[in-house]
Amino acid sequence: MYAIFFPELPVLPKDLEAVVWRRVSLGNDEFDKIFNATNYEYYSLDHELGLVEWIKNNVLLKILENKERVAKLSIGVHVIKAKIAIHVDHKRDACVNYILTTGGDNVMTKYYQKDQKSLLAEYCIAKNEWHALLTNVDHGIHGVIESTNRIALTIGIREEDFKNIEKKKC
Repeated sequence: MYAIFFPELPVLPKDLEAVVWRRVSLGNDEFDKIFNATNYEYYSLDHELGLVEWIKNNVLLKILENKERVAKLSIGVHVIKAKIAIHVDHKRDACVNYILTTGGDNVMTKYYQKDQKSLLAEYCIAKNEWHALLTNVDHGIHGVIESTNRIALTIGIREEDFKNIEKKKC
């Protein structure tokens, strides 16, 4: 299993979603831009205390069930502007995400064997859906329409966290 979905978790409240949109709208402001590439940007949201507290209390504590672990997690927003090539995340093993905009009607998160050709799994992830993804495996985001962008909250977690969530869900 490469993705775990949490339909039981609440939708992000509109006032907190507005906080994310405000951050994304700042665009090239270097205040908290962590990573910037041609097709991808990542911004920290850790200074948005109301948003962080809501996510930790209403999402992360429910799926991770470990206050000490949750307290250490960093919350960000990523903006995917086009197809993301097949890759392995280097600074995290897995993540918990929440899609604000899908980036198109047929955007797929695809997982591959090491040869990056043989498909292992694929997922079409809906808007407003909390989910966990394994990111230490070859994967890519396909089908993003450049003019629309795919925007998501993202929280890096350890593979151990992902496996614990997987055990509870099965």
